[in-house]
Amino acid sequence: MTDCLRRFLHNVLDYVFPRRCVVCRNSLADGEQYVCNACYVNLPFVPDMEKEGNPVEKLFWSYPVVRAGSLLIFQSGNATQKIVHSLKYGNKPEIGIHFGRIMAHSLEPFGFFKDIDAILPLPLSAKRQKHRGYNQSEMLARGISDVTSLPILGDAVVRVIDNPSQTQLSALQRLGNVRDIFEISQPGSLMGKHILVVDDVITTGATVRSLLETVSKQVNLQFSVLSLALAGHHFAIPTQET
Repeated sequence: MTDCLRRFLHNVLDYVFPRRCVVCRNSLADGEQYVCNACYVNLPFVPDMEKEGNPVEKLFWSYPVVRAGSLLIFQSGNATQKIVHSLKYGNKPEIGIHFGRIMAHSLEPFGFFKDIDAILPLPLSAKRQKHRGYNQSEMLARGISDVTSLPILGDAVVRVIDNPSQTQLSALQRLGNVRDIFEISQPGSLMGKHILVVDDVITTGATVRSLLETVSKQVNLQFSVLSLALAGHHFAIPTQET
């Protein structure tokens, strides 16, 4: 296919099925992907996510976590929520790949991925993954892998309990809701490695902690943690609304 024909077909598809920003819903210009440039520059990025002692690291200081970070601040009604909802509930897995690449490009210059051996997306239950059609954390992991070339361990840990949604639960209820929901299915693929656990949104960190507790009891390894978003209550600074 020639470049001229490819551009023609691209323009036809944009006319019939216009690509729209998932934040403001305006049409995307050439070169823009999923979020328009005007919305992207105003996204509520986590400040200093590449630095030690950031809010994500503090959530996991009692675990063998080497480093941790998140890209965006999540609050009800803000731009991040619209991105996350499009990824999780809008049947747009490609958004996860796109933002996985953004996270990797943002953190790679700071050595975030140094000595990491593989990526472990936070597992979904088989029921929830079948209903959704994909695991949003795995989509983020694919984008990170595209940039870093790290392998993805998609089947090393499984979610054996389809626990209820955490959305309306208190911090204490969340801990009970995620207890013993994971099992290791391939311990050999984890043993002695430095594993990057990838999640979409960290609210209290209870689900990631449950995974860390399950895995660290059975295999000798180190963790790092990376998420697309971190809940806004972890920050003393004002968050941007869209």
